[in-house]
Amino acid sequence: VVEDKYVSAAQQFIDILGIKQLTIDGLEMHSDCASTFLQSDCDRYTGIVADGKAISSEEFPSIFRLVLRDAFWCRLLGKNGFYVSMGYDYIMLLGYDGDNDISNQIVTDLYIEPSFYPYHDREEEEEED
Repeated sequence: VVEDKYVSAAQQFIDILGIKQLTIDGLEMHSDCASTFLQSDCDRYTGIVADGKAISSEEFPSIFRLVLRDAFWCRLLGKNGFYVSMGYDYIMLLGYDGDNDISNQIVTDLYIEPSFYPYHDREEEEEED
């Protein structure tokens, strides 16, 4: 039930922004996937999930559920600077580069707090090196 709330909030954001495709970024596969999930699920998604691979918005819920279940970690990126990733303790980082706050359009009982994209500083520092 909690998992559904995270998937729903992110999916609503994707739908509001009209995102049809997301790109997997920063993929970290966890070697213990088979100990947590059915081996068939691990095998199925190991073939689908790859760093830099594009997935459709229809594939998003299944992929994001596995991120929530800690089968692997990644950021999912889309047009207009859209991003979604999961941090520790079920903290979801979700946003886009637009000026309009669309969080009030998301129907959820999850707590939403305005923030900044945490990867900008790191990426800019890497580019300067």
